[in-house]
Amino acid sequence: MQDLIESIKKEALNLGLDHISFGSVDRFEEFRLRFNDSFESPRNLFSEAKIYISAAISFREQWNLLPSSTPGYIARYTTANFYKILSEKLKSLARFCKSILNFNIKNSDFYRIFVNSKVNDKLAGYASGLGYYANNSLIFIEDKGTNFILGEIFLNLDLKIDNNNITNNFCRKCRVCIESCPTHAISENFKINKSLCLQYLSYNKDIPLRKEVVNLWGTRFFGCSFCIDNCPANKKNIKYNENYIDYPGYIGTTFDFNNLFNFSKEDYKRYFKGNQIGLSWVEPAVLARNILIALYNSNKKDLIIKYRDSITKYNWSDEEIFYLRNISDFLIKL
Repeated sequence: MQDLIESIKKEALNLGLDHISFGSVDRFEEFRLRFNDSFESPRNLFSEAKIYISAAISFREQWNLLPSSTPGYIARYTTANFYKILSEKLKSLARFCKSILNFNIKNSDFYRIFVNSKVNDKLAGYASGLGYYANNSLIFIEDKGTNFILGEIFLNLDLKIDNNNITNNFCRKCRVCIESCPTHAISENFKINKSLCLQYLSYNKDIPLRKEVVNLWGTRFFGCSFCIDNCPANKKNIKYNENYIDYPGYIGTTFDFNNLFNFSKEDYKRYFKGNQIGLSWVEPAVLARNILIALYNSNKKDLIIKYRDSITKYNWSDEEIFYLRNISDFLIKL
């Protein structure tokens, strides 16, 4: 069976997966109970699963390294749909596994793939030995850092998996991500205070805005990667790909704030279709709010006033108009 594992690892590299590790579903379930994990049990999703492959792809590519101070900045993990890229690679790897085993069963009876969905990707990576929890709650892959999207293939395959024990914890004596967080959202126990986190704020409209947070928002459009960008290990291992424009869900590294005056409510969903920013849980009104905050930090209150006074022309609902007018008034008065 060791030959099988080595063949899978080789194919994973050929497919462009940066890292993989193997884990048993039993061990994953033990970790789920230990950590009181609120995600779905893989046994409920695929009762035949016996082992799984945890995989990672890096989004630290040369084209994707624009400074977060750039107006309209989009966080690196969502400049393209890296989740879909990973999912497609995992499908190819799962089919490869089935082909070399010569199993004559339906794909759905042999494997299931999860990426940023019902299974806790970070816990799966930790339980398989892919990496360990960094101080900012992301999975740190040894000597490579945290610039990764994670996902899994659960397999109906009875294979003995040796537990991978990680002994070299790079983060144990390092506090860079904790100290570099502009809003001090990272605590000492691998927890993130979502009410302070700029990443969380970028898609959540229920957190009341405070002047201190508005000032720290800068001129970004969506997301935050301060803790990732400042990690010493993340400054290495830059990938190069000239065909990044062809990535699914590619939207580039910035968003033009002039679109605030050109986009109706529906235009946001059309523009970000195929990208995570276009998902149903990211409300277009929040994206408009993000631009208004960035305009405030660009000393352009005149544009905020202009938008507030013409807001009825952008097809917002009454509730959204009320919300955006309140945001505008709050920023104008600061």
